[in-house]
Amino acid sequence: MSFHATTWYDLYGNGAGDNVFTLHNTATTGSLNLDTSLSTNDGTTGTKTLAITDASSVAVGNAQDTANGSVSIPTADQRSFTRTASKDVGSFEYDADYTPSEPTVQASSVVFSSVEFVQTDLDWTVGNGSKSIVFMKEGSTGTATPVDETTYTASATFESGTQIGSTGWYAVYNGSGSSVTVTGLSEGTDYIAQVFTYNGITDGIEDYLTDTATNNPETDTTAEVTEPTSQATNIVFSSTNYTETTATWTNGNGTSRIVFMKAADTGTATPVDDTEYTANATFGSGTQIGSTGWYAVYSGTGTTVDVTGLIAGTDYIVQVFELDSYLTQYDYLTDTATNNPKTQATTAVETPSTQATNLAFSSVAYTQVDLSWTNGDGDRRAVFMRQDSTGTAAPADDTAYTANSVFTTGDQIGSTGWFCVYDGTGTSVTVTGLIMNTDYIAHVVEYGTSGAVYKYLTSSDTDNPNTQTTDNVTEPDTQASDLVFSSVSPTQMDISWTNGNGDERVVFLRKASTGTATPVDDTVYTANTVFESGTQIGSTGWYAVYADTGTSVTVTGLTPNKTYIAQVFEYNYSGSTYDYFTDVDTDNPNTQSTSAVASNLLTNPGAEEGTTTGWTVTNGGNGWAVTAGYAQEGVKGFIASYNWGTLSQEVDLLASGYTADYLDDTQPLVTFGTYIKA
Repeated sequence: MSFHATTWYDLYGNGAGDNVFTLHNTATTGSLNLDTSLSTNDGTTGTKTLAITDASSVAVGNAQDTANGSVSIPTADQRSFTRTASKDVGSFEYDADYTPSEPTVQASSVVFSSVEFVQTDLDWTVGNGSKSIVFMKEGSTGTATPVDETTYTASATFESGTQIGSTGWYAVYNGSGSSVTVTGLSEGTDYIAQVFTYNGITDGIEDYLTDTATNNPETDTTAEVTEPTSQATNIVFSSTNYTETTATWTNGNGTSRIVFMKAADTGTATPVDDTEYTANATFGSGTQIGSTGWYAVYSGTGTTVDVTGLIAGTDYIVQVFELDSYLTQYDYLTDTATNNPKTQATTAVETPSTQATNLAFSSVAYTQVDLSWTNGDGDRRAVFMRQDSTGTAAPADDTAYTANSVFTTGDQIGSTGWFCVYDGTGTSVTVTGLIMNTDYIAHVVEYGTSGAVYKYLTSSDTDNPNTQTTDNVTEPDTQASDLVFSSVSPTQMDISWTNGNGDERVVFLRKASTGTATPVDDTVYTANTVFESGTQIGSTGWYAVYADTGTSVTVTGLTPNKTYIAQVFEYNYSGSTYDYFTDVDTDNPNTQSTSAVASNLLTNPGAEEGTTTGWTVTNGGNGWAVTAGYAQEGVKGFIASYNWGTLSQEVDLLASGYTADYLDDTQPLVTFGTYIKA
């Protein structure tokens, strides 16, 4: 062992026993007071040192002042410890010449994995150096020779790291690990990789072990686009209907496959290499091969596609192609194979064989009727209706008829009078817009359809077609009865009754005590609950006060203390046809007098409430008061003292029950009186 001026050594061997060290060539001895754990100083070299933990360390003040030979002494180490004296060494990192030793065990067992078109994973077993550096070259032979004391900057993107001279060997990894993913490669290309273990923890002092080892170097080839060798087979069709079908197949050995379809029953497709075809499962929407009629309907790694947008009763041929691809490169295997291509016809639209039956009418009214039926075996059915009692509908094939349940509003079959009132898959329809007391014939027609193809079954069957006459307006035969008055006041009253069997009823009222009304058939009477505001029957004085389906009405605008007679009439109607039942019945008509207006219209006229409520008071003297027995024995009254005082009150005659007409016609006498006791 050679010593330097600042070398400390342990007389007893590694500080055993007393932790006392001696400075070389001096008699200075003492404890170094060092930390027990190594820590990294400068990140450039990665040197591990022990820190001085106490200023009493023998290393403080007993070293060279500024240098130890050619070694410069820094003022502070990389752990923020600064010099405490002019002669302070120990934990400081020196900028000294450092010659690492060459490792003795090389990295080995280089393995390529996850090899793709432009990248690969590399793994290896490390050697006994402090780090590993990996070089890679395009080729399948050769070895790399990194130069000692040369720093190579690595990049996992091939050809982006440092090259060894112009050899084509590029650094792709430099570190202490054992794997790297290399990118930036070319597809279908040979690459050779070699791993070197080395020592040297700072740039420029690397010592590389350049020996080869087991599977180091190692070679592999990136993936490339090549034509598959095994074609897809055994195309099978299922779930085929008018406009769609499902095709399945057994895959070949391509990385994916593309499916083409054509409206034909023979032929083969020929996709062009390096051409991208965009698939769409709606036939005719994907990319076509030139103008051949072959459209791409599927592209992927699966084994099935549901194709839509087909035409009923049409032959289609399908062919599946295995392919390999990368970016813009496509290599198609265009061979045919077992059941590839294969044809399939979509379901043809046929005329149904079973007609709808049991056409029935219900809820027959003046202007509408409900139809119901039992379906046949068509895809759908159309219901046609005509104003007649005989005949059959004959819709034309391949003609669509727009339905509307308002009669004569839907499409007509030519000019035959047969109008489409329903189209769908159901079993009923309510038809409106009819004429009362009129014959109508209906015919339900089953049909098959797809797209613009319509095949109608126009035959007749049980109760199909069938006829019905709409209801006629006839006079009701049960009159309203039990007419009752309630809530009678001077100017209004409530009238209620028991309904008969008419569609509706009309109530007439007259200012009289006897008589009967006679409404005229086919005449509309507009009702108004304000007496004399509704329609009058001629000039008879009978005014309509109600017309609807209910059982009561409140009539206003009456005259106090007058007798009125009311009569209710059941009637049926449709459009402008009205048929009134004019018979009388129990308590129909019936009479009622309005109540008289109270004789005293004042509020609190005799101080009954014990206050002056209702009065406007002007006090004189010591004001108005209320007392009992003063004005009249046993009766309360108002009393005033000296000086003038007044009591006044405004009376609203209309609010008190008088009508304007009554006041105009009768001009009642209004009197005011009071009893005064002096």
